[in-house]
Amino acid sequence: MHSDFSGPARGRALSSAHDLLLQDLDRHIRSPALQRIYRRWRHALMKGSDLPAIDGFASGEDDLADHRFVAAVDDGCFRFLSVGNALTERLGQPLAGTVVADDAIEMFGSLTASYHACVEKEVPVYEYVRYALGEERPLLFERLIMPFFDAGSRVTHLGGVVLFTELGSTH
Repeated sequence: MHSDFSGPARGRALSSAHDLLLQDLDRHIRSPALQRIYRRWRHALMKGSDLPAIDGFASGEDDLADHRFVAAVDDGCFRFLSVGNALTERLGQPLAGTVVADDAIEMFGSLTASYHACVEKEVPVYEYVRYALGEERPLLFERLIMPFFDAGSRVTHLGGVVLFTELGSTH
């Protein structure tokens, strides 16, 4: 997949269009906790001296540690390095060490497309959906995926947070 998008790593300078995209994303993130994490990533990008690196994200000591994941970008595939306990529990299996390729099993759904978009465009991807299954309480699913860079301005890792929030009853 090729992208004509000139992301922040290529020139280390934000174009006004890119800056507007990042501001627009900030307005769409529903969870205050995800907004804080996104704003930290954006602040690191805006400083201009260094692009966001995975070290600061992976060692995050906040209330979202159980909902975080870190994946290495390996030749078009993504290898989970760490996955929080809440995500592991929700999925019913450990993912650390798992490689997700383009032909990933259905369980990962749009995950590979979102990961590729994040790497190719060098910008975060935020997705959310509100859903209810039968008589169960409705849930809000939110996923924030952010690119992290090496010293050579290459996306080497993706870091993110996945939240499942129970909403009030639909009745």
